[in-house]
Amino acid sequence: MAFAAAFVVALVFARQPGAEQPKKCEIIRRSGDAEVGKDAPWFAAWTPGNAVINTKILLKDDATKRIAYVFFATYCEPCRYGLNFVKQNKVRLEAAGVRVVLVDYMEDAGEVKPYLEKMGLKGFIVALDKFGQNGRKFGIEKKTKNDVSAALPRTFIVGGDGRLKKIIGAEGEDYVEQLIN
Repeated sequence: MAFAAAFVVALVFARQPGAEQPKKCEIIRRSGDAEVGKDAPWFAAWTPGNAVINTKILLKDDATKRIAYVFFATYCEPCRYGLNFVKQNKVRLEAAGVRVVLVDYMEDAGEVKPYLEKMGLKGFIVALDKFGQNGRKFGIEKKTKNDVSAALPRTFIVGGDGRLKKIIGAEGEDYVEQLIN
């Protein structure tokens, strides 16, 4: 009984905001239809400003060497860790040719805009995966809006050739290096 209570307490504290993040990123080989080394699943979405973006449009810019699709949700505490790294290293990522796309998973623009402002994430491309079509292809399963079983955070790095270079499950201290290299 004491073991069970200690286990529950450990789980609660492990999920608290500010809980220690891993030292190294969790690198995944496959997620949904996405598999490292193969063509990335087709990505297309609306921005909060009602513009359409997709992988082909994003790769047209000669300065873009790779795209980092950073899937997050406003309710996801661990997502904030990686979003803060992206925010702090925006100039460095741009200089390295990494085009960061913040992909909100299954939420409305009305929820996302204030969150991004509060987090100080201005100047990034934001995509809304309101109905989860991209998330399903990329293996971020969620059956309903109230289902908290989505595999978040998750980052997919697509090279200039459209092939998936890397999948990051959990961000660690080496997150920015993983996005660049």
